[in-house]
Amino acid sequence: MSVGVAFVSTGGSKVARALRSLRRTEPSLPVHIVFNTSANSWARNAETHPPATFEREPNVLVRCITNSGYVNGSFNAAMRWLQDLGYSHACVLQDDTIFSPLAEHRFHLSEWFPRIESDPDLASASGLSLAFMEALVRTGNSSCWHRSPEEWDVVDLESEPLWRRLCPGPDARPALYFGSPGSDEGVVLSDWFVKYFVTERTVSMSRLGPTGFIIPIRVWDALGGFSESNGIFYDMEYPILAAMRGFGVVRAIPSIPHIHLHCQSTGFGDPATGLWGRDLASFVELYGSDPGTLARKHGY
Repeated sequence: MSVGVAFVSTGGSKVARALRSLRRTEPSLPVHIVFNTSANSWARNAETHPPATFEREPNVLVRCITNSGYVNGSFNAAMRWLQDLGYSHACVLQDDTIFSPLAEHRFHLSEWFPRIESDPDLASASGLSLAFMEALVRTGNSSCWHRSPEEWDVVDLESEPLWRRLCPGPDARPALYFGSPGSDEGVVLSDWFVKYFVTERTVSMSRLGPTGFIIPIRVWDALGGFSESNGIFYDMEYPILAAMRGFGVVRAIPSIPHIHLHCQSTGFGDPATGLWGRDLASFVELYGSDPGTLARKHGY
């Protein structure tokens, strides 16, 4: 078994930070970056952070793609690349993520890779969702919880003091877990806060990722990849479709969470519009039921 790691990106400072932070915890892990040059924000981002700057980094490969399938198309391109390179599994990450700098968390991503073979629950899963902390901003507008990439650039999201607040427990475990006391409020950090999408143990979960996941490439391939035409995002459709086809459920693992910056692409430059702006309605139209109902029917 082998696991390939890829970032799916629209470029810019956010992927530079994601790669830099991942390197602190995984200094030698081969990394692949798929740049979606069809994104509205690509031209601006490529000017400040050209792909060549990433290609010069050790153990980093870069591929630029054109894409008409929105985020699903970018994820498919990453999956196909890793498949062509001979990997059996793909660990695919969003580019607006920040990984822990804490010494206790060193190798916290790659340590899960060999467990996929040795742990029956992981081996039988159609996918594994990585834990994350969603960074939200109190803007005074109940429909807007994000700030621009440029505003996030002036915040030190990689500092050890910040991460000690987020993960203060024994062995630097997370401050909160999904559903634990205080999890509704999260951890407040000045004018922004994080909510914890972190489990204490491996559990089934009818959502893939959405900010990072590990899946068997053979299952993705058998399902025909992520649809680029039905307007349903990968994180909603894949867990249901995989379970319906007999490939097992998706499981959330208690990995060390990364930070995910809310709505960095969809909120600034690449909004979900048209077909991609009605994913829930598209799901119900295609499957005749809502995701929750189907999830319960198929083992979640």
